[in-house]
Amino acid sequence: CGGTHVQDLGVGEVFVITEETGTAAGVRRISGVTREKARECNADADKFATRLDGLEALEGPALAAELKVVKNELNSYTMGAVRKAELVARLDVTAAKVLAWQKEQTKAKAGAASATVKELAKSCGDAAKVVARIDFGVDGKTSSKLMKDFGKANKTSSLLIISAGDEGFGIYCNAAKAHMEGGLDALQWVQATVEAAGGGKSGGRPNNANGQVASLAGIDAAEAAAKAFVA
Repeated sequence: CGGTHVQDLGVGEVFVITEETGTAAGVRRISGVTREKARECNADADKFATRLDGLEALEGPALAAELKVVKNELNSYTMGAVRKAELVARLDVTAAKVLAWQKEQTKAKAGAASATVKELAKSCGDAAKVVARIDFGVDGKTSSKLMKDFGKANKTSSLLIISAGDEGFGIYCNAAKAHMEGGLDALQWVQATVEAAGGGKSGGRPNNANGQVASLAGIDAAEAAAKAFVA
């Protein structure tokens, strides 16, 4: 034992294990505190448990937002290893609940976006150059499906979608063959849209391209620039 040594365990009053680590093969080091520091660890654990009580009472977007805050707060609490493991397990259950809710929301938004795109393909007419704001998040898988849905229903029109996410927005574009032969380039269209928003990432080919902007601040300017590009 590395100490501290006492003649009577009662001298420590309260004991809390703060850490267990491996120092060599088959050797574990256990660190702990006693007395006032141990009481402080238990008090912090109680505070965080109360924090989790409040978190677990929330639902939907409020729960998702608060979960991020509580996760960031976790390391600011000094608590024993055993209590911390128990509380982290509770936090993990809440995180799983949020993930399941987010998947449901993504699925619902994707379904609504698909219906909107199919209707747009029918209503825009032939050889149209369409710019649409359809919010389904920043999701490449969903955007690919939407472009396929639009292309199946309207093979002569080009489409650029702007979709807001939680913090930034995505730009997804597909250029029809006839428009490409006339000089339209999907990548240049996306690049002009990204630049109008203050800059971001873009990539792709003349027939299909996408981009991403980290902030929502320029989303209206981006939509205006996308429309002006094909006016």
